[in-house]
Amino acid sequence: MCCFCQHMILIMEPNFKKIMMKKIFTILFTLVSLISFSQSTTLVISQVYGGGGNSGAPYNADFVELHNVSSVSQSTSGLSVQYASSSATGTWTGVFALPTANIPAGGYFLIRMSTIGTNGVALPTPDAEPSAGNEIAMSSTNGRVALVNGVTALSGCPTTNVIDLVGFGSSVCFETAATPALSNTTAALRNNNGCTDTDNNSADFTVAAPAPRNSSSTASVCGASSPTLSATALTAFGGVCINTTAGPNSFTITGTSLNTTNVTVGALNGFTYSTSAAGTYTTSLSLTQPGGSFTQEIFVKFTPTAVQTYDGDIAVGGGGATSINVAASGSGINAPALTTGAASNITQVSATLAGTITSEGCSAVTAYGIEYSTTAGFPNGTGTPVASTNISGGNFSSNITGLTAATTYYYHAYATNTQGTGYGTEKSFTTSTASTPGMVISQVYGGGGNSSATYNQDFVELFNRSTATIDISGWSVQYASATGPGGAGDWAVTTIPASTTVAPGKYFLIALATGATGGALPTPDLTNTAVNMSGSAGKVALVNNAVALNGTTACSSATVVDVIGYGSTATCSETSPFITTGIDNTKSIFRKMNGCTDDNNNSTDFEILAVSPRNSASAANVCGAASPVLTATALTAFGNVCINTTAGPNSFTITGTNLTAADVTVAALAGFTYSTTSGGTYTTTLNITQPGGSFTQEVFVKFTPTAVQSYNGDIAVGGGGATSINVAAAGAGINISVTTGASSAVTSNSATLAGTATTTCAAITAYGIEYSTTNNFPNGSGTQVPSTNINGSGNYTSDVTGLTAATTYYYKAYATNAQGTTYGVQESFTTGTASTPDMVISQVYGGGGNSSATYNQDFVELFNRSTATIDISGWSVQYASATGPGGAGDWAVTTIPASTTVAPGKYFLIALATGATGGALPTPDLTNTAVNMSGSAGKVALVNNAVALNGTTACSSATVVDVIGYGSTATCSETSPFITTGIDNTKSIFRKMNGCTDDNNNSTDFEILAVSPRNSASAANVCGAASPVLTATALTAFGNVCINTTAGPNSFTITGTNLTAADVTVAALAGFTYSTTSGGTYTTTLNITQPGGSFTQEVFVKFTPTAVQSYNGDIAVGGGGATSINVAAAGAGINISVTTGASSAVTSNSATLAGTATTTCAAITAYGIEYSTTNNFPNGSGTQVPSTNINGSGNYTSDVTGLTAATTYYYKAYATNAQGTTYGTQQSFTTISTTPVLTATSLAGFGNVCLNTVAGPNSFTINGANLTAADINVGPLSGFSFSTTSGGTYTNTLTLTQPGGTYTQQVFVQFNPVAVQSYNGNIAVTGGGATSVNVAATGAGVNTAASVTSGAASAITQTTATVAGSIPATGCSAVTAYGIEYSTTNNFPTGTGTQAASTNLSGINFSSALNGLSASTVYYYRAYATNAGGTTYGSQLSFTTAAPVLTATPLTAFGPVCVNTTAGPMSFVINSTFVTAANINVGPLAGYSFATTSGGTYTASLSLVHAAGPYTQTIYVQFAPTAVQSYSGNILVSGGGAAAINVVASGSGINSGATVNTGNATILSPNAVTLNGDIATAGCSQVTAYGIEYSGISGLANGLGTKVAANNLNSNSFSVTLNGLVQAGTYYYKAYAVNSGGTTYGVEKSFTTTSIPNGFVIYSIPVKKGENLHYSYKGIAPGHYQIQIFNSIGQLVFERPVITQVNFIDDNFILPGNIAPGVYSMHIVSPGFRDKKIFMIR
Repeated sequence: MCCFCQHMILIMEPNFKKIMMKKIFTILFTLVSLISFSQSTTLVISQVYGGGGNSGAPYNADFVELHNVSSVSQSTSGLSVQYASSSATGTWTGVFALPTANIPAGGYFLIRMSTIGTNGVALPTPDAEPSAGNEIAMSSTNGRVALVNGVTALSGCPTTNVIDLVGFGSSVCFETAATPALSNTTAALRNNNGCTDTDNNSADFTVAAPAPRNSSSTASVCGASSPTLSATALTAFGGVCINTTAGPNSFTITGTSLNTTNVTVGALNGFTYSTSAAGTYTTSLSLTQPGGSFTQEIFVKFTPTAVQTYDGDIAVGGGGATSINVAASGSGINAPALTTGAASNITQVSATLAGTITSEGCSAVTAYGIEYSTTAGFPNGTGTPVASTNISGGNFSSNITGLTAATTYYYHAYATNTQGTGYGTEKSFTTSTASTPGMVISQVYGGGGNSSATYNQDFVELFNRSTATIDISGWSVQYASATGPGGAGDWAVTTIPASTTVAPGKYFLIALATGATGGALPTPDLTNTAVNMSGSAGKVALVNNAVALNGTTACSSATVVDVIGYGSTATCSETSPFITTGIDNTKSIFRKMNGCTDDNNNSTDFEILAVSPRNSASAANVCGAASPVLTATALTAFGNVCINTTAGPNSFTITGTNLTAADVTVAALAGFTYSTTSGGTYTTTLNITQPGGSFTQEVFVKFTPTAVQSYNGDIAVGGGGATSINVAAAGAGINISVTTGASSAVTSNSATLAGTATTTCAAITAYGIEYSTTNNFPNGSGTQVPSTNINGSGNYTSDVTGLTAATTYYYKAYATNAQGTTYGVQESFTTGTASTPDMVISQVYGGGGNSSATYNQDFVELFNRSTATIDISGWSVQYASATGPGGAGDWAVTTIPASTTVAPGKYFLIALATGATGGALPTPDLTNTAVNMSGSAGKVALVNNAVALNGTTACSSATVVDVIGYGSTATCSETSPFITTGIDNTKSIFRKMNGCTDDNNNSTDFEILAVSPRNSASAANVCGAASPVLTATALTAFGNVCINTTAGPNSFTITGTNLTAADVTVAALAGFTYSTTSGGTYTTTLNITQPGGSFTQEVFVKFTPTAVQSYNGDIAVGGGGATSINVAAAGAGINISVTTGASSAVTSNSATLAGTATTTCAAITAYGIEYSTTNNFPNGSGTQVPSTNINGSGNYTSDVTGLTAATTYYYKAYATNAQGTTYGTQQSFTTISTTPVLTATSLAGFGNVCLNTVAGPNSFTINGANLTAADINVGPLSGFSFSTTSGGTYTNTLTLTQPGGTYTQQVFVQFNPVAVQSYNGNIAVTGGGATSVNVAATGAGVNTAASVTSGAASAITQTTATVAGSIPATGCSAVTAYGIEYSTTNNFPTGTGTQAASTNLSGINFSSALNGLSASTVYYYRAYATNAGGTTYGSQLSFTTAAPVLTATPLTAFGPVCVNTTAGPMSFVINSTFVTAANINVGPLAGYSFATTSGGTYTASLSLVHAAGPYTQTIYVQFAPTAVQSYSGNILVSGGGAAAINVVASGSGINSGATVNTGNATILSPNAVTLNGDIATAGCSQVTAYGIEYSGISGLANGLGTKVAANNLNSNSFSVTLNGLVQAGTYYYKAYAVNSGGTTYGVEKSFTTTSIPNGFVIYSIPVKKGENLHYSYKGIAPGHYQIQIFNSIGQLVFERPVITQVNFIDDNFILPGNIAPGVYSMHIVSPGFRDKKIFMIR
């Protein structure tokens, strides 16, 4: 406005009266359009699309879209839009002059550019388009578009008259960077609805689907707040019967900064909407709203018409805001709703499947059950249905039968009503693996009677692995070869007689074909000698009838109970055949676990063992019997105990169940001793005898520490046949409590170290610090520094001196008393680094002029190792002998002259005493021949002044810059002196790295090299520059070379960089020699002189092996100041290849021994066998037996005789040629014994046997060799009796007659215990002249308690549970009581809990119901069972009772509520099936208050008292906001022992303004209008002001216009009258109203005043003098005019100037009061113009 004011019409009088200013601003409103006359700078190109009408195009024409980014209207007058292809040359081809139009603030202007094509829809109505034939076809991919001030075609990439430019794709004209290429389906869209303009096309535009906007599109005023829509959540409808209506539920739309376009609510299938709960519901809504802020509650009903989910999003849009979605959820139901339950009682062929009907749907259920299939995801209705009739409380089950074993089934529950069938979700279960037979083949032996056979008959052994007797009458065992059979006759059948049963765990032995070798079987239960089995491959089937199997598929016949295929060629088996590798006639095929293993896989169910047939008289082996178990209670920790004192006893109790009679042992643990009585003798271990079965023993433990340490560990308890267990023992030996403290005051050679020592044992007698440079040094091995400054808290320090700089020291505090010395933990510190000088002594040579000397003068060489020049003026180099000096005069001083500097990396050479031998030094930088140095021992110091050092401590003087002590006797040095071993007059002491190394340690900083003096003219050596490096190529391997011959030369090449001038050396490696030329002299080492820097040398290598061995190794290459490297050398010496062969024909005194010898070197001249009785005897030290029978392959033998019986001999083959003798590896053999020998197979253990019952027989076999004819005696052993036949007479001993020589006898053994004890022992077998042998027999007499197993807990509630148990074995007597014992104490002692007896034993299983439990409590329980042997318990298990659970119904949202008012009550209901008696607490939540009755007292929170048990309470809620804000949050509900829950509360405090509507305008005259408004609602407070705001600018922000207050409110309506308006002017106005919530506005409307008449008009004639005169003149040229009034006689009585820039004058002024009434003429005059009008003044 202010800029415009500078150009406004000026209406002036000479005095420029104030009253005329009102006229100026009135005229201003008529001239707003004049703004558009200037060039626009606020229009931009907001969208470009060139794919119109092309294939796949969404629109049928190209277009360019403009956008007004300013806040005022803009004109297109004089503008053009121009287009050119992407090329930058030439004139732009497309120019479209825009028609004149005004684009409002934020408005769009759509220009169709091209002709209308055949593809795509029509554009929205364009605001401009070229005339026919002048269309501009744009490229769909690359090009440029400009908005131009003018209509002249642009050229190239223009820089003037361009208002905006967009280059896209490959265009070379653009702002900063081009927008990416477009396509037929994409346009360039200016970001932020056209508002973004950073003069960078690439950043300002996005390539996206075209979205053309014209002048009718919603304006997007840049910089204004973005319109925003939000909405509260819509409560889900859940399941609703189809064709019924649920609701209404509701959500509330809130809008801010909206424009006035309608807010729309989009359609969503199944849902309808209304703006009032009881109103008309439609599938969509279009809501008129005034813009700005907007709130509307939308009521929603749900009417499903099909059984399906209707979940989706309700789209809410409009008001210029981005659309939002409100989630709507509901489903149509008809058929019942249900859930699929769990599968139970699963067997191989059946299962019980459960379901629950959660809703009957929309009519009664008529059928229900389970549908199943083997197909995952099977469609509803396609499976097998199994109806159910047992519904209870919605729960039902179906029993499914006829299933297939080991198969996965998929199932879902179903239920049917009149509307259809509903299904639960799919679940699955897997049937059990096909039952493994109770009767199985447990052993197969096909080697009977064969060579070396143990038994003289084949046999098949059967076994009953079940817990019930099995009748096998009429069954058969059938055999066929591995690869047969072809027909029915190929299976050999052995039929089992009638009345044959096999008890649980018992065996049945079937003897088959008989042979000549081996002992007799135990008495067979059945014999058929016609069946001759293979021992290594075949098939055996147990069949439940006597019909011969037929064909290779016979194994899968339904009549086959069990089958084994053995040998890899067996054509049928269970899963895969058993592989018989390693079987012989002494071994059989055993089913594992004594017959109990049956996984239906022959390859894994069986194993090969020594043959051991079992018949029906053999001991039973009941599968699944309870295992021996040991447990123990915890041992209380001993804590800290003073060393060499004893604490305790503490104790633990061992409990055993199902034990064997083996002793229970308590193993040693350092520091602890044990006894079975509190006051008894304590020992480091215990062996406790016990009878087996159940066992309990308290073990008392004492603790005697002997050292300060932890003694924590595990006491191992084992025995009784059980797995060992550990009992944790904890204790610590203490004495003095010692803590190592921190280090402080650390320097390069000292530190203060702290400690703390306190004691509760004997008094402290000494304390201090012990230190070492060794990490983790042993206590007592370091240097001790005692302390005497301990304080009352036990704190002390020790000052440690004489340390080495830059060194890590380890230390620990210590303290001593009468019980010993205690140490703290190790700590460490590092001494400070001694300052490293930049100027150092880099070379010392004391051999100058001596015999064989290289140079004729001693010298000291200095070096600047820094990066800056150093001034050493006035410094000195001082020398003293190694062991001196005694005083100041003993140091010889050489002073460095003034003005002496040394540059970085440069040297300074000081020549000293001269001798007769050697060459001259390079020109010294300083000479002092008076100083004569030793070459092997001395001291040289660089001092920063010329004062002689004094005494042996001079080296540490602060004036010493650097020092070297050399020779072992040097009395001072840096750290330690340099040892000069190996030095002579040709060598000097060099500082390493050409002077750069300085670790303040002479012994490591220096090395001995050939003397090489350097002066200031020598090349600089800047430290930190590249290091010397050696590399070498690989040396080709020599391979195998005959010994004492030479191979080669091969070669490798050494390369060096940055080397010093030290020689490069090649070190010795056995077998290899070197030369620098191929044909030169070869030596074991090389020293190669080189000048330093870069270096290359080829080294030739020869290989001469002297022994049969590998010579592989590394040739070390070093020197030149570089790190040594290794060159791998490989070669082997070979001669004869000799292999020692096998022994054969071994007798008691001879053997034949084999060997093999071949050679590629010299011919073999001798060969044979060398042997000895010494293991690993040296080659050549044995007895040699030459051979002469070598064959063409090198194989030979030697016959060795004269050997000793039963002796082990060691031997090796040998062979000799001209190059030596080679030996094979050592082998051995043992000659045959002639001594009588008895052996026996093992006897299977009898295990635990109930008293006074007979177990067995088991058996063992006696074997004898070289026996005399003396009788063989067996036994006696208490509890055991013996027989030579399974069914024979059993006696306490046996005497067996035998003829001598070889002997075999099977001995059958029975076990009959008469006491509860172990009967373990050895059965002595003696006689036949042999040493007796013992056969271990094991068995125990038991009176066992029942075996009991704790089962799972189920049906767990807050107060009840059902707990299961089982009794797998009843023990040696009947069970008299059983049940569950439980407690809330973990590991509660057995017998101390609450017992819940049971009486429902079924088979081995039972359960007990536990009642009166507490919620959220862990209960520990064990099953128990009692018989005459006592009460036994299962392992402890646990369950946790259910926790109380709180739920609550939703609380309806309060929505917006005026501040300081109260809304509600709403309510929610708290529910729980069980809670504890703890109070239920509700709240608080700001803004809300609560009560338990609708009309009750409301408080900020509630604490509700109630009894334990079920709980329901309605909570009433009021909402009273006190501020304009959201009060949404969670109401916390807690207590009753349950987890807290949240109830969502939603509401907001508002202070809303009035709702005001803008009314219509009534035009009164060209200068006056009446404007109307009304106040629809007052909002949250009283309206205090109202009226009309108007402006000449459309869209002017609220508050910026001219407000005209009204005071005539009547029935909510009001009006104002405006005067002094400009004729034919368009004005924009809106109603407003004010309350405490602010000022609100109605929508903007407009009116246009009427035009003034053409020509010269004076209004209201006659005009009263002293009042306003209103005149106008329409049709006048702009310019300067004079308004003149003449009286009737032509006198000028009044004059005023007027300036107009438009074609009319509409003016008012006050007539002077001194003008007399009468007739006057009024003139409008300017050069070239004059007009007048006659009027009257009254």
